[in-house]
Amino acid sequence: MRSEHDAQLRMKREEAERKRKEDDQFARMWLDDMQSKARREEDEVRKQADGNRQTAAVLQQQMEQLEQKKQLEKQLQQEQAQILVSFITTYVYAIFVIRRLLTCTCASAHLYLCRGAGT
Repeated sequence: MRSEHDAQLRMKREEAERKRKEDDQFARMWLDDMQSKARREEDEVRKQADGNRQTAAVLQQQMEQLEQKKQLEKQLQQEQAQILVSFITTYVYAIFVIRRLLTCTCASAHLYLCRGAGT
């Protein structure tokens, strides 16, 4: 009877040891899985942050290019305005000279042209 009882106790201890080893193995597997998942999530966050930085850099570059284009267009408009003012001034002066010549007598027109229109 005693040996039967000892055998049952030994079997219970062996079963408990097997169960503990199995639980330890599952705990290690769960921990490994959680660590792998955490690494994947960190990698994903890092990749997303890198992508966001690259997108921000491209957008910044595009904004700078747009600003340069606006400045160039503004400068071009100013130059065109100056050319237009110069043309209009020359045109108005030419009309003034022609009217003056048309209203002068031939002798005074000759003097006007020979002396210079501005004197």
